[in-house]
Amino acid sequence: MTSYLHYTTDKNNYHRIPQKGLYALICLLFVLAGAIIAYRRPDNFGYACAGVCLVIGLSYLPRMFSKVSVDLDRKVILYKPSLFSEQKTFPLSQVSNLFLSTRIYALVLNARAFIVIHDGSKEHHLRIGQSLMTPKPMEKLLLETEEIIGFHPAQNTAA
Repeated sequence: MTSYLHYTTDKNNYHRIPQKGLYALICLLFVLAGAIIAYRRPDNFGYACAGVCLVIGLSYLPRMFSKVSVDLDRKVILYKPSLFSEQKTFPLSQVSNLFLSTRIYALVLNARAFIVIHDGSKEHHLRIGQSLMTPKPMEKLLLETEEIIGFHPAQNTAA
């Protein structure tokens, strides 16, 4: 039996380990930035910027309760993106790709891992993980996810 860094296993069910600490840290950073702005600039503009920082920071709290599970018996992915959303079920046969998205925001690298699902004419991007400052954990997460769901991208055979 293989041991995974980002998943816990229960027979043929694999559950993504929640990233509660990361989302709490991001929330705290935005709230602190808002407090600093409000303290340094106690006028309407400073309070407006602090309010925006507070709203952005608090928007990360529901993500602490996101869930991703792979049920190999039923051959489905169970996905709940946040606390206030309902759980959705996607068949493993509809997985078309896995990818890593990296962006730099104010000198902070934000790396996010996604599973792409093609559901008829719709395309769903399921966020399965996020990291700050380094994409390595998300690369490992994608490799573990590929192994668990048995996804092997088509090889380009053109010479």
